[in-house]
Amino acid sequence: MGITRYDEGQRGATLVEAAIVVPLFFLLVFGLVEFGFGFKDWLSLNHSAREGARVSVAAADDIRADQLALEALEKGLVGKMINAIDHVEIANADDNALVNIYTPNPGECGWDPCPNPDLNPGFEAFLPWPPGDRQVVPPNVDRVRVSIVFRHDFVTGFIGDDATWTASKVMRIEPQG
Repeated sequence: MGITRYDEGQRGATLVEAAIVVPLFFLLVFGLVEFGFGFKDWLSLNHSAREGARVSVAAADDIRADQLALEALEKGLVGKMINAIDHVEIANADDNALVNIYTPNPGECGWDPCPNPDLNPGFEAFLPWPPGDRQVVPPNVDRVRVSIVFRHDFVTGFIGDDATWTASKVMRIEPQG
């Protein structure tokens, strides 16, 4: 018995096997990377919407309710996700016409329109659902919906360049009377 030599056909088979396996391996690795980053953004987005809604219902009809909700929402975001937010809606969950839309703005307030009464007195006059108009006395207590419209940029580009996601949370305002 001598040393077994590989046949020239076996070298070709190894090359064909590698040509099939290597792209599948990279597809799996990049798919896991995309899923991981996407899942992180999705969790952060939902957490931020929940925090914004929680603070908004606790503030009830306080003039700073929207400002406090947006600040809580910002704290819940991971990294520089604020740059990918298209807009935030703070709305009456029972009336689709009553929606306050805030867009991120790099100015002093951070939002347009600015919900901070110290920086923008009288801002409530321009909102469809000012914090002071919210029903906080039982039995007709309003429900608040906080929605974040977010643009997720994919890392590898296998799935596409970006996708628009929306996270919404609805909570009932805590009765005040």
